[in-house]
Amino acid sequence: AMTLYPVFNLIKKQLSRYISNITSHAAQQTTATVTRSKNLLLIRDFETGMETAATLGSDFTDDERALADQALSLFEAAQYESAASILSRLSQSRARDPRLMHNKAIAMYYATGMVRTDQFRKDLDEVESQLEKDASEIDDEVDDVERALVSFNQALVLFYLRQYREALEKLEKLFNVIEPLEEQVSLNICFLLLDTYLILSQLDKAGHVVTYLDKLLVESRMQEKFESMEMKESSPGPSTFRIDPNLLLLHHYKARLYVIQRSMKACKREVKVLMDSDNAQSPSTLYLKAHLEYVRQNYRKSTRVLNSSSRTPVVLETGECLPSLYFNSLGCIHAGMKKHNLAAFYFKQALDENNRAVKLMGPVDKFAPLTGRPLRCLSLNRRYELLHNLGTQLLRAGKPLEAFDCILEAVQVFHTNPRLWLKLAECCVKARQSEEDLQFHSLQSGRKSKVVQGVVGSGPHRKIVVSSSSHSSMQSPHGQSAAMPTPSLEFANICLHNAWQLLPQLSTMTESSSPRAAGRSGTPSGGDSGEQTAAEAGRSKDGGQDTFVSTTLMPPIRAQEINGLRSAVLALSSYVALGLGDYVNALEYGQQLLRQPQLSGVHRYLGHLYVSEALVSQCRITEALQHLSPETVTDVSWATPGSEGERSGAGQEANGGFLPGYSFTWTVPCAKMIMFLNLATTFCLRKEFDKARRSLHQAASLVKSFDVPPHAVLLAVYVELQTGNVSSAVQLLKKSQTGMSGRSSERSSKRRK
Repeated sequence: AMTLYPVFNLIKKQLSRYISNITSHAAQQTTATVTRSKNLLLIRDFETGMETAATLGSDFTDDERALADQALSLFEAAQYESAASILSRLSQSRARDPRLMHNKAIAMYYATGMVRTDQFRKDLDEVESQLEKDASEIDDEVDDVERALVSFNQALVLFYLRQYREALEKLEKLFNVIEPLEEQVSLNICFLLLDTYLILSQLDKAGHVVTYLDKLLVESRMQEKFESMEMKESSPGPSTFRIDPNLLLLHHYKARLYVIQRSMKACKREVKVLMDSDNAQSPSTLYLKAHLEYVRQNYRKSTRVLNSSSRTPVVLETGECLPSLYFNSLGCIHAGMKKHNLAAFYFKQALDENNRAVKLMGPVDKFAPLTGRPLRCLSLNRRYELLHNLGTQLLRAGKPLEAFDCILEAVQVFHTNPRLWLKLAECCVKARQSEEDLQFHSLQSGRKSKVVQGVVGSGPHRKIVVSSSSHSSMQSPHGQSAAMPTPSLEFANICLHNAWQLLPQLSTMTESSSPRAAGRSGTPSGGDSGEQTAAEAGRSKDGGQDTFVSTTLMPPIRAQEINGLRSAVLALSSYVALGLGDYVNALEYGQQLLRQPQLSGVHRYLGHLYVSEALVSQCRITEALQHLSPETVTDVSWATPGSEGERSGAGQEANGGFLPGYSFTWTVPCAKMIMFLNLATTFCLRKEFDKARRSLHQAASLVKSFDVPPHAVLLAVYVELQTGNVSSAVQLLKKSQTGMSGRSSERSSKRRK
């Protein structure tokens, strides 16, 4: 399944939040200002400047108030060590006061350059525990309002640690009690919650947050329109205008939401607002516009937009490696253009830039992994996402062994994503294909495969040596465990089992029955993994309701794509079972594939092929002939009926399918030819050689003579030998073409007469 990270998908929250200035002070993220809220010293973004002094409870002396004011002034002046020192003096007399504990932890965290995240998390946990302890002494509970900003800072740290579901749990509690909070605090919570929803592909909930922010910022929006009208009246030419940074940030998030929903018109409208502002040349805006053009398949324009953005490394300032993002985006664009080798080159460049940026951070202490790096740099490393992209392109470029190494490393981190397990199985299959299949692949490039390997002897002892069609290479070495991660069919079988177990079950899906997996551990009934959560998006561009299923740090799976993924897993499972000689399971998987709803043309075709081969291997030839009907082959496309891919002509990548055993573009004549060849083989098993000859004749009439696969030539030779036409069989070997075409067919007919 072709699944790439979109152009903008690797641009994290920090880059998108810093719209006004990409090199803003780090304090914009971890926010710390002493203010008043129910007599507790809490935390708030000091950039808002709502308070200029600390207001303490009545139990504080005048000297303590003066020290608190001094600490606040020093903190706002970025003198964090002095502020921490004063707060430490205050805490000597109030060691267990959660107000001082909280602000002391923040000040000391800033004083160390935000590199001691391990200790900072422990300090926040102690503050939370102290709040609960104080509440228990008065037989009360700590409500979410009292510890709102403590929880916000905890969620922010969890976000940078990529523990999104833990962060989401805290943020959703805060969103439920957001009304009593100050406006800027509410905005910070909403934007962080919105970012988390987008990463987890919970698009319906993200839409609710956007609606709330629209209402919250309505006054700013009216002011923006008023200023815009005034500027247009004063300057008729094109110009930029300033709007509220929070409103500009909302436009940015709305554009991200719409581009995931594929609402192109709405996304284009939001991007236009960003491009008309004074922030038009920021990397976040340019990358978002490039992503929009990428989704619209305007690849050249997307490349031009990317080239106009800055690629200066700003790792320490923002926690982003812009060169890595740039090369990753170029790789996605060239992948969309089907230039897989060039895309792999750019992904390799992105991986090198990512490794270079990680080295700048220094080694990680295994006993304190969160110490020594600034908070904004903890999520800098994107190695595994880039390995996924690189492996996908190497697989499409015909390099399965290199792709296997990349995807195997990525799947160790994203082990709950069914797409990766399916791709890993694809690598195993392509790496273990027989020489006969590889010869068959070369036909489409015009190279003629050799049927005759040589001639030995002379005179009456002259013998012709034909090529072998052994499938022994499909098996793994004897004695090797199937669980070993090697590109073998046995390991592919395990990968497909994992992929099937991780595929979600949605209420919108209706299936005739659930498959059982004889020979596999457990019953793959499509159970959900712990990392999957269903979420409905907004309206698609055709007006329908789309449903998304989030996957771990991967693009979401649309509801209409799930059937394609299930069909791909079943088709590949049947192919692998045939290669392993497990004909019972191969038959079951193939039959289950044919029962899938909204089956694409190519999967239906493969289902009939695999079912017929499994039946023939079980000596059930009469049943196999029912599946070998070339007249029914009318569609071999990847699009499912009624899907967007069918309307737009999308190919294999849009449907998430994989054609095991063959790597070239299919056409209906080619598919019919293979069906006729299988039909001829089945007739040979029943000793019906006249019917086999007619099937070979029909197969040869569908393609050019040099496109006939080598095993078809050998089958024609076998038919001629069985009917006593030895001289015709020799001629076929010499010309390496079927006997049912050209002059050889005419001579064979005359001899039979």
